[in-house]
Amino acid sequence: MAQSKLKIALLRGVNISGTNKVGMKELCKSLEKVGYKNVRSYINSGNLIFESEKDADSIEKTISKTIVNKFEVKTPVLVLTFDLLDKIYRENPFNDNRYQPNLVHIIFIKDTTKLKLFKDKIQTEDLYQIGTHAIYLYTPDGYHKTKINNLFWEKRLNTLATARNLNTVTKLTQMLN
Repeated sequence: MAQSKLKIALLRGVNISGTNKVGMKELCKSLEKVGYKNVRSYINSGNLIFESEKDADSIEKTISKTIVNKFEVKTPVLVLTFDLLDKIYRENPFNDNRYQPNLVHIIFIKDTTKLKLFKDKIQTEDLYQIGTHAIYLYTPDGYHKTKINNLFWEKRLNTLATARNLNTVTKLTQMLN
């Protein structure tokens, strides 16, 4: 399988606390019907891996439309290539034994050009670092308590953002190798 064809789709806000229900098995089958190959999901919270030669914007639109048509759920979709996910994973400054992986989060940003422009210093108990392609966040009290979650960054940067914990990103990376 060529690495350039491998894609990851991150759906934001699906299957959380009984809202925005999207059946991952059904979605995988639906996406194969529209031409994506070897579609599979990891956990029920909207992580898809598949093969496609189409560009990210085209894939995001197709997946969004499929979810609306099949499940009547409108949810943002962010598509990454294998290479980009791998770069983001390797760039993570909190990827060592000092940090619990379930408390490390990677916030994926749609328009990464805005990351380079962001210079504000944010007062927070959490540790964060703005990377080249993502924002890395360590939340000792848990992600649910942080004030600098994906919605915070989405508003500050005026672009789509979605977060995954390090355990999930590690597993996605392993599934792609």
